[in-house]
Amino acid sequence: PAEYGRGGAIRVAVGSGDSGDGGEVRVTAGETTYKASKGGSVTVAGGRGSFVLGEMNGGDGGDVILVGGEAAGGGPRDAGGMIDIRGGPAVLSSGGAVQLTSGYGK
Repeated sequence: PAEYGRGGAIRVAVGSGDSGDGGEVRVTAGETTYKASKGGSVTVAGGRGSFVLGEMNGGDGGDVILVGGEAAGGGPRDAGGMIDIRGGPAVLSSGGAVQLTSGYGK
């Protein structure tokens, strides 16, 4: 953690091209081949706003924003990119659930 300063940032981007589809960014957790174990998780979380100031405005939590790609082609069939959220498949058991939960407050 930074002391008396701002935390750093990580940005990952794929460069522009002038032919074919744009490049992908994929983040994949680790695989395990050990019995009764599960593969690694991927967690994306907004930052914690931890400044405490009683009933005044203290620190707010950071947002997590998922945005589909912009369709800038200008044609009537040029659609923006979708957001696809799905549970993982299973060979013999049930597939993974999708759970959406709103934040709690006091």
